[in-house]
Amino acid sequence: MQLHCPGCRVLLRVDDEKYKDKALLQCPECLYVFLATAEEAAEPAAGEAAAEEATLLASDFSPAGDPREFQWNVPGASLTIIEGDKQGIHRRLREDRLIIGRKGAALAVEDKAISRLHCELTKAADG
Repeated sequence: MQLHCPGCRVLLRVDDEKYKDKALLQCPECLYVFLATAEEAAEPAAGEAAAEEATLLASDFSPAGDPREFQWNVPGASLTIIEGDKQGIHRRLREDRLIIGRKGAALAVEDKAISRLHCELTKAADG
């Protein structure tokens, strides 16, 4: 599938075998993260540059075998790191409270732009 990034309008391509109806993508040009659906497929305009491969962050693809091996499809909240040294780490949130920050936090992210106790994720009564 090919589609245009909603952020910078560059033409992107995604391997059709990695999703069914939708996929969470990141544009390699402007780093915009967006949800793409099969209905958004686009044909390149005359003279438009060749499509770049979009970064697939998550999709509705269901693997054969044990679904716990493919964390994107496990029900419940999850967190994906999309930039920095830990880029690509995907974590299902099992705890009732998670502190994200630098050293000492439950999820430590070493980045000068992040404070020691940068944010707290809390499970609500409804899940």
